[in-house]
Amino acid sequence: MSERSPLPGIPVGLEPRAVTLIWEKDFSQFVSRVYGRPYQLGRQDGGLLKDSTVEFTVPAQEFEWSDPSVAEWLAALPPDDRDWQETLRWEREFHPGLEAIVNDLHARGLLPAGEYLLEVWW
Repeated sequence: MSERSPLPGIPVGLEPRAVTLIWEKDFSQFVSRVYGRPYQLGRQDGGLLKDSTVEFTVPAQEFEWSDPSVAEWLAALPPDDRDWQETLRWEREFHPGLEAIVNDLHARGLLPAGEYLLEVWW
């Protein structure tokens, strides 16, 4: 007798896991609202590919990057909204790493622990 999958439609041997799917644009807007700073994950460090995903776990393991910390980012004066070139530079170059952002959101009680997938579409 053959083995049956515990979930209908999922082949035996595959172990699906639950993840929370968030549109990258919604995530970036949420971060901007929480911190009052320009933030666009999709534009950082050369940009994310269209129709791609970013997977992370909360709390996230942080790495030793040269990015500013969340505290340094919050202490800096953001550009004037009317200066689109400076806002674009800020979004691309001056930002904490994703891990630092999600850990800070988690510490504030705004992002529950778990597995996440950001869908990038622009």
